[in-house]
Formats: sequence, C-alpha cells, structure tokens
Amino acid sequence: MKNKGKGIKFLIVTVCLLISAIMTNSCVISTEASKDGKSNAEYFKLHMIDVGQGDAFLLETDNSFMLVDAGPNKCEKSLISYLKKRRVKKLKYALFTHPHEDHIGSGDAVLDNFRVEKVLLPDAQSSTKTFEKLLDAIDSENCETIIPEQGDTFMLDNAKITVLSLTGMEYDNLNKYSLVIRVDFGNNSFLLTGDAESENEKDILKSEYSSLIDCDLLKIGHHGSVSSTDEAFLDKASPEYAFISCGAGNDYGHPHYETLEKLSDRNIKIYRTDYCGTTVCTSDGNTITVKTEF
Repeated sequence: MKNKGKGIKFLIVTVCLLISAIMTNSCVISTEASKDGKSNAEYFKLHMIDVGQGDAFLLETDNSFMLVDAGPNKCEKSLISYLKKRRVKKLKYALFTHPHEDHIGSGDAVLDNFRVEKVLLPDAQSSTKTFEKLLDAIDSENCETIIPEQGDTFMLDNAKITVLSLTGMEYDNLNKYSLVIRVDFGNNSFLLTGDAESENEKDILKSEYSSLIDCDLLKIGHHGSVSSTDEAFLDKASPEYAFISCGAGNDYGHPHYETLEKLSDRNIKIYRTDYCGTTVCTSDGNTITVKTEF
C-alpha cells in the first residue's frame, strides 16, 4: 500500500433499448436470493445512484459509509442531496476509480460537504481542471490519501473490501487504471469495476486473486461498453445480478448490445439506471434484495 499523504450512435442506442426492453430481467422491481450462513452485522446496502452518464455508488453498513466514484460535475446537487437524505455525515472512505470527469466530477463537492477519513485513488493522473479541483479539495480538507495495491483490504464495519486491480502496470488509457474492488458481507459478494476494460479483466484473471472474481452482483465495467465484460471474466464472476450505470440516450450508446446479449444469454438479472433509476441492493449476509426507484 502506497500512502501519498495529504498533500451509426442513434441506431446503437435504439437497438440496445429495444433489446433490453424485451428482456424479462431488464429491470426487476424486487428479487431475492438466499444462501446458508450468518453475518455478524445487520445489513449491507449498495446504492447505485442515478447520476446520468457516470458512476456513483454508496456502500452503507450499520454505522459507516463509503462512496465509490462521484459522477459528473452536473450531478453535484442531486448527489449531495441523495447522500444527505441517507443521513450521511461522514464517509469512512471515498474511492475514485480513475480520473475521468464522469467518475470524479462531483468529488470536490463531496469533500466540501462531508467529512472524509480516507481518499483512495489509482496510480494515475490527469491534467484536467476537474482532476485538479479534486486534488485541491483533498488538500484543503487535509484528507489522508492512499494508492491501494492488489490484495490490500479495508473494513467497513463487517464488510470486507479487497482490491483486485493491479498497480504498477502500463496502460494506454485512464479507464484501464480503474480500481476494481470486491466487497464481502457474510456470504454475499459484490464486484465493482469502474471503467476497467477487457485487458484489466484478463490481468486479474491471471493473478493470484482470480478466485475472488466470483460474485453475487457485478457492476458492469465502463457503463456496459463492448470494451469491457470479457466472456471469460463474466463466466468466472458468474453473478446473479448485473448493475449498469448509464445515462438515458447517452452519446456512446451505452450499454452496448453485445454486452446486454452476454448477460441475457446467462440469465443474469439486469438493473440499469437509465431504465430503473437509483437502485439499492440490500444484504443481510445471506439474502440479497434489490429495489429500484422506478
């Protein structure tokens, strides 16, 4: 662990929407899955917050909160409002998967409005004003900043967070530097992938932590782009639920038809913010329940 201290588009969209609309599991209002075993804590919640074309996930346990990404600049007011409605006053961790605007845009506002104990960042930088604003906010709030390495673990009450992405790698775009984490709560597990692409997925598959890819819920990488969710990675993960964070009618055609087809072929239940709005997954360590805004 390194501690840095303080200091054709319309057509694609149309096809994707049509395919998802006919899928029986494209936006299930509420569903449950049970496993044997017990948890020492009462609950774990994963909030996929609707921030349009971007990512923002709130992890909630009995007494603690963690934010994974903070959506684009334009969602600042709605994101802060949502966190306050959840009675968030302090974040134990704020993790920013990679320095793209649709993942860190409202990060400075989060740091300005809530006390953040630790900020987790990938070993990647950007020259954008958005990234500079985030760094300035980190400095201003005197936050401890950590660049986690593969295998590092963190606790959020009884939820165990393990970093699966590799550090020290040379990649050709910022998406590939995305921090990938696994969350274990009792017998349930969740995989959050940022904008990690197929190359990252293959790297994790070849690593000593490949067994930790298996999960109940997979946050689909890069908003459902064809650049992510490699067949081998998806088969290893073998999730029952897939979360896709994307904006309605976005310019990229996310999620792409190919990704939706892979999920549909495996009978994975799909939840996407452009159809379902903010979606909350609740676990008691044995049973998972998913509820949507719409």
